[in-house]
Amino acid sequence: MRFDFLLCSERSGSNLITQMLDSHSAICGTFPSHLMLRVGRHVYRYGDLSQDDNWQQLLADVAEYLAAMHSEWRTTVTAAELRESVQQRSFGAIFRFVYEREAVAWGKQRLFVKDNHAYTSFGFVEATFDEPNWVVLVRDPRDMAYTWKANAMEPGGVGLAAECWKRDQAAALEMMGHLAPAGRVLLARFEDLIRTPERELTRVCEALGVAYEPGMLDFHRKPLLKTNSSNLSSWTDLQKPLDPTNTGVYRGRLSDDEVRYVEAICEEEMAFLGYGLDHPRTESVEALKAKLPTSGFSDDEPTDTEVAIFERWYAVRDRIATRRPDGSPVA
Repeated sequence: MRFDFLLCSERSGSNLITQMLDSHSAICGTFPSHLMLRVGRHVYRYGDLSQDDNWQQLLADVAEYLAAMHSEWRTTVTAAELRESVQQRSFGAIFRFVYEREAVAWGKQRLFVKDNHAYTSFGFVEATFDEPNWVVLVRDPRDMAYTWKANAMEPGGVGLAAECWKRDQAAALEMMGHLAPAGRVLLARFEDLIRTPERELTRVCEALGVAYEPGMLDFHRKPLLKTNSSNLSSWTDLQKPLDPTNTGVYRGRLSDDEVRYVEAICEEEMAFLGYGLDHPRTESVEALKAKLPTSGFSDDEPTDTEVAIFERWYAVRDRIATRRPDGSPVA
């Protein structure tokens, strides 16, 4: 089954483009599991997977992690099903089984995978899948920083948002340099996706080797999307048709000091990606950072549902990420 991948910063339209592609008759774009980032990067903690105890523990942890993720899929998987179905003892085989099972349940032949900070798993993807295509989706970092700041579940405020955007875009530009000669990477912009969706989705579909389908614009009508987006406030916009005016939202919402800081941090990558500056640089990054609000959290409170979802996920995620060689958690 064909696998292609998305590279995109958080709060930059990653779920939007994935759900648009999921509305294509041939493509399964699941809600994110972040399985590569949160489990794949820590497989070394399980030691030699030819040892039964290590392999069984990895399968049990994968099943528990998937049960705790933020969203519902059509399929679920247990450790027993993984033991029965995954014959090759590798994380890649686990990953393939989990995603292909979901695609088959929807009658799809292709997968489009969103996983946060996917550049950290670039080596795994390139080694595991047959010349996958990559879509790099970018968004104005000032809008990204505003939506990050407004999200009740995202810590760190504008400062952390800007640093994340810069790190993600720097990695994306490096990847694009390597993949462009092979024709396996496409740069798309959030702003174009919502202003001229047919044209931008046609470009994306051509890069993935499929034809554009008008039904992709009806992504917000899917029942499973409505279920998942009702549970997290940061996903509620997915229930609505595209809003072509949803750009430049930072204006009047971020202070001049916040905008100046984002531009100072992200200036180089903004220039390469075609985003102009509102302000000339007149102060150092350190001086601008000192002017940021001391609180790094949104004024909005997370809902009880959001807290419950994330607490369960954090517990499994952190246990996997701190596992010792003997299997015990870090104190």
